[in-house]
Amino acid sequence: MRLVVLWTISILVVAMSSDVERDKIDKIIQKLLSCRKGTASLGISIVVEEKVIINKVYGEADIEGNISASTDTRYNIASLTKMFTSYLTKVVGNEHGFTLTSRLADLMNMYFPNFSLKGQFRNEEATLMDALSHRTGIKSYEVLMYDGRNFSREEWMTMYVPLLEEKFHFREHFYYNNWMYTLIGYIIELVTGDSFEKQVKKEIFKKVGMEESFFVSDKEMDTLPKGKIAVPYHEGPDGSLYRIPISTLKLIGPQNPAGGIMSTTGDMVKFMKAVLNAYSNKTSPFSKDILKKIWDPVSVIEYDYGPTKDMDRPTFPVSFTQKGYGGGTFTGFYRGYPIYFHGGSSHGHFSYLTFLPAKEIGIFSVLSGNQLENDCFYIQQAIWMYALDLFLEDEQWLTEENVCKFPEGWLVNSGRSTDPFERTIKEGPIPNSERFIGTWVRPEFADIVLNGTDDDFKFKMNAYNGTVYLADDDTGMTFVVVVNQPIDAIGLPNSLKSRATLKFTENRQGKIDQMQLTMFSTSEIYEFTRSSSTPLLHQYCLILLLILMYSNTLLHIA
Repeated sequence: MRLVVLWTISILVVAMSSDVERDKIDKIIQKLLSCRKGTASLGISIVVEEKVIINKVYGEADIEGNISASTDTRYNIASLTKMFTSYLTKVVGNEHGFTLTSRLADLMNMYFPNFSLKGQFRNEEATLMDALSHRTGIKSYEVLMYDGRNFSREEWMTMYVPLLEEKFHFREHFYYNNWMYTLIGYIIELVTGDSFEKQVKKEIFKKVGMEESFFVSDKEMDTLPKGKIAVPYHEGPDGSLYRIPISTLKLIGPQNPAGGIMSTTGDMVKFMKAVLNAYSNKTSPFSKDILKKIWDPVSVIEYDYGPTKDMDRPTFPVSFTQKGYGGGTFTGFYRGYPIYFHGGSSHGHFSYLTFLPAKEIGIFSVLSGNQLENDCFYIQQAIWMYALDLFLEDEQWLTEENVCKFPEGWLVNSGRSTDPFERTIKEGPIPNSERFIGTWVRPEFADIVLNGTDDDFKFKMNAYNGTVYLADDDTGMTFVVVVNQPIDAIGLPNSLKSRATLKFTENRQGKIDQMQLTMFSTSEIYEFTRSSSTPLLHQYCLILLLILMYSNTLLHIA
């Protein structure tokens, strides 16, 4: 009888402790939402030693429809999908006789003999793990995904990936690339004879019990009732929110292996439990051996990479450092404890997942809106740092009184920048705009067409279009384009739209025949040449070239 009483008391104490922790976390989140006005909704789920400490969603899934978000509201978890893809790669490899060190070209050449990556060394040596750990050195080419050409995954992988150029030498730097994850997803399809999406559902969703999860390309995107998918929003400088059509999420479809999963806080509880149980040698559908093989770091992360830079002593109250990147996961340390973590961002949805296996802690968060100046990640970092301190029973340096200052209160140069639209554009007409009119081409891109007058000069790259302005650099050869994208929010003002930079050069004869394109605030520069043919003729020539490149492949398949 005494043992029963003690056992009952211990259960009550644990329950009371969980309630206290839940209330503290809830108050911190409420405080963050009160001072970070640009958040439409936020979901949080925390697992500690198999116990669900909190599984809650705040705010509205659809502001205009006045529909509250709930624990079964789906969000695009974006790049957290890479954890699933990495694990699946090893599972499928075990079944079909390849390993993480198998070479990409070898696997592709089994089905497409003419496939190759640019650069002989890269083509001969790049492995699955090189792609999973982002060290192929290939440019990100994010602009291609939304240019409206509507290619299938097979077309992107076989016709366009071989054209992608390098940003760095092979294995020289960690450099994020969603196309390499998409390539791995396509290899999984070739090897298994089934779609990547079906393989994830079979090997992970079903075994973990993630019944509310699917992909952006699935029918649920159109059939679920309003409120069951969180509407994405774009935050304005004053905290206002601009609605992004849910349909824009479907544009991710060809890149599902890099970021296409839609999920709920409840399903992510199941995922976290499965991972933590595997690491703790408890019953789990996941293999600890596989998790360690894919998640242990391969790439070294530069100290100043991403929104975690400078979060270290002595300027920061605690030590949070990045160490490296394995397959779909960053690795590092928080207060000396090894952690695995990753963020995800898409069109108005932002997610974060943190594991501290030594204490069996998993923290998942996701939100809609609030993407200005990394706010989407800072909010979620503040939550998981506060929660980890709470469960580690360490000093609570974040409180209700100071959490709204995170991280600006501790970091140097973390404040908001001035509006780049106002800072870089020179008002007035474009002198001699006819010098730049024409079609500008590059094999892997849709054609860029420049046309108009000095007072109204226009840019078009298939689904992208915009107005061209003279840049304030006094050369007369550099321009800023305010770009309208298929993924833009409704009514988004120019000051919040993405920008492209166009820089032209003359040849020795004084003719302008070269143009550099830089898009979306990246450091990637793409060289275009002026086409001497019509846009339609250029498209026909490209199609003919691709047919010739893969004629042997078609014969091989036949």
